[in-house]
Amino acid sequence: MQKIYILTEGGLGIGLGHVTRCLAIHKELQKHQVEVKIIIDKMSELPLQIEGEYQYTDWKNIDFLQGFLTEDDQVVIDSYLASINVYEWLAKKVKRLWVIDDNCRLKFPETATIINPSLNAKSLGYSRKVIENDLLGVAYAILREPFQKCVNDVNSLKVKNQWLVTLGGMDILNLIPRIIKEICTKHTEKNFKIIIGADDTCLDEIEMEKQFVSNIELVSYSSADEMKQFMQQSEGVISACGQTVYELLCTGTPFIPIQVVDNQVNNAKGLEQFNIPVCYCFEDLQQRFEEILKNGFKKLPNLVDGQGVKRIVKHIVES
Repeated sequence: MQKIYILTEGGLGIGLGHVTRCLAIHKELQKHQVEVKIIIDKMSELPLQIEGEYQYTDWKNIDFLQGFLTEDDQVVIDSYLASINVYEWLAKKVKRLWVIDDNCRLKFPETATIINPSLNAKSLGYSRKVIENDLLGVAYAILREPFQKCVNDVNSLKVKNQWLVTLGGMDILNLIPRIIKEICTKHTEKNFKIIIGADDTCLDEIEMEKQFVSNIELVSYSSADEMKQFMQQSEGVISACGQTVYELLCTGTPFIPIQVVDNQVNNAKGLEQFNIPVCYCFEDLQQRFEEILKNGFKKLPNLVDGQGVKRIVKHIVES
């Protein structure tokens, strides 16, 4: 039985996006006749429930990797931190190397297969060989299992005046206190469900601002099923430009995207290519929110069908 290792990282300063999508692949692989193990370099405590074989450790050195990998193994790697030396060593050592990439971060080995689910993946500077043969584009959007079964029609589930705010595993720019103070308090006719991360540095400030408003609910952790329900019930969502945008596109939930870290730039550009305006600072967000209240959202394009994980895993198990 072939063995597949998934290598990724997450936590303080990085967020949960890499881990979340790797866990989706990990879970789908377990449905097939393969052995699969995920190894996570965690920078802080992670609110995860992992089914199957896993390990927490810093895997990004060759001495560690050569202690267990064989030429019969396959490796899926999703990292912003691993050096090119690690990729080159893996490409020579294992049967097949799959690289999840968002921004053409490195000149990856030619024998590696690139998986880039970005909306504009084919315009990022990959070689013609990669563009023609590898797994690029939103057809390979990696969604958590509940979102793989979404129907792009949520009108019957919406709760009037309900909004959701989700800025990723960590509110890096400390936007939530300003959203509470300058948006929530000014629109008491709306109700805001706000997702906060355990590593958010502004938790005390959030709690202080919360004392002065009655139309917000803070949610410290939510499962994928709960997040799907929150989205489907919301008339609008304020979201970072990370993994969440694919879940929102899949559910057909209208949203206001804001780029909060540099590695979201390609998602932001991709959204704009499909005429979905992106915010780049709080002032943009505040203005866009007022525009939406006045004019409403435009209908979202039907871009994500939820089958990206299955397509990726099919390639892996058949290779």
